[in-house]
Amino acid sequence: SSPILVLKFHYFLRDPKKFLEFFARHLQVFLFVFFRTVQGHFVKYLIYCIRESFHQKINCLKSVVKSILAFPPPPPLFIIQ
Repeated sequence: SSPILVLKFHYFLRDPKKFLEFFARHLQVFLFVFFRTVQGHFVKYLIYCIRESFHQKINCLKSVVKSILAFPPPPPLFIIQ
């Protein structure tokens, strides 16, 4: 494992609140992308991307990411005091 990750982990262990904030933020993004993916039928598109040749795959995935990013930002799922 990379030393940066280990350092980050130790830093988080010293400050659990920071760790929770970090986790919540990333979980929120993951859930948002996951639900948007299901909602917008990006799954079919991703399966189609996987079948493409390598070069096409890159372009295909880029457009999927662009489509996901085009949505408005997610509502705050977590309110950290």
